[in-house]
Amino acid sequence: MISINASQVTPALKSLFDPNVPTGIRCFAVLDGGNSGKILTDDPDCPHWGTVWEADDGTLYRGGTQDRELLARVVTMLRQDGLVALGFRDGDPDVSLFPPDPDAGAACLELDRPIGGSDLSLIWAG
Repeated sequence: MISINASQVTPALKSLFDPNVPTGIRCFAVLDGGNSGKILTDDPDCPHWGTVWEADDGTLYRGGTQDRELLARVVTMLRQDGLVALGFRDGDPDVSLFPPDPDAGAACLELDRPIGGSDLSLIWAG
């Protein structure tokens, strides 16, 4: 497991992350150096996996091929720095990889808008 900074992020590593996941813009903000956080991978140049931890809200973004053991090591390490939130959608098969016995459970509201859409006025105009 290698910890890198945003200046070491390669296109190959960046390509492991899905920009369409909920709050995915925050993942890319860390990768680009705009938000604080941590970037972990096996190899920045030829990565099999990567994780991005966004420090402000604690969300952990996962990319590439990961297993339960790797995810547990990453979560254990990052918990030393703060909250680690593992996001998922209903029916996500990766939930089986999550470490057992979470400290908390939560429900999250995801705003439904078109990908690439930036106008929230229709949502707020009740």
